[in-house]
Amino acid sequence: MQTLVNWVPRALVVAVCSTEEHERVWARKEYKDTGIQVYDSYDEMLDHPELNAVWISTSTDVHARQTLAGIERRLHVLCEKPLSTDMEEVRHEKTIINEAFSIP
Repeated sequence: MQTLVNWVPRALVVAVCSTEEHERVWARKEYKDTGIQVYDSYDEMLDHPELNAVWISTSTDVHARQTLAGIERRLHVLCEKPLSTDMEEVRHEKTIINEAFSIP
């Protein structure tokens, strides 16, 4: 099984997050001795001092919120599609993102 660490060879993975206990147990075992911090809270992970970017591969219902939280912290964000299944949420997030980056 190929792990996240090997997916993007030039990236240094410093943190991972899951709300699922079995996934955190797996990550702690898989990433033992790598220095990768395992979090159970996305918002806490965003405060990791070495974090420059996030890869969001969670359930669609939290994609928009997690994307916006990363952008608000001025991180690079890669979000798996779709951003949301709710067009009003997408419009709202687009407005906030445009304002954050001063996009007309």
